[in-house]
Amino acid sequence: GGHYFYGFATMAALLLWLGLLAVGAGSKHVAVLGGLMRSHHLTVVPLIEGLLGRGHRVSFVVPNTTEHKSYFPKGVGSAAMVFLGTDDWAFDQLFSGPEYDFKNLPWYRKPLLFAKVLSTYRSTLDAPMF
Repeated sequence: GGHYFYGFATMAALLLWLGLLAVGAGSKHVAVLGGLMRSHHLTVVPLIEGLLGRGHRVSFVVPNTTEHKSYFPKGVGSAAMVFLGTDDWAFDQLFSGPEYDFKNLPWYRKPLLFAKVLSTYRSTLDAPMF
C-alpha cells in the first residue's frame, strides 16, 4: 500500500513544481488532472487555487461521471471544469458484489479472491474510463 502513496506524492510534487515554473513565465492556461478517486481530486485543489491566485487560467480535468461531478458541484474557484468521457461508472463498482466482500468471506476463500482480483484487474481497468 505504501508505494501508491509515494507515487501519488511524487506526482503531486511534480505538479506543484510545474505550477511554480509557470508562475515566473507570465499568465498561462494550465490543465490540472485530479486522478480517479475523490482524495486525488482534493489533493490538487490547493494547487488550482494557487495557480488561480497568481493570475493563471486553470482547467480542472475529471472523468464525466455522476460521482465525479458531485465532488465539486460549484467548481473550484474560477477554474473551468472539463469533464471527459461519456460512460457513467464508479471506481468502487469495478470489483463489487458478494464474491468481492473480503471482510465477510471465510478465510479459505480469501486467497482465491485475491488471485481473482489480480488476474482480472488489468482487463477490468483496460476498458476506457473517460
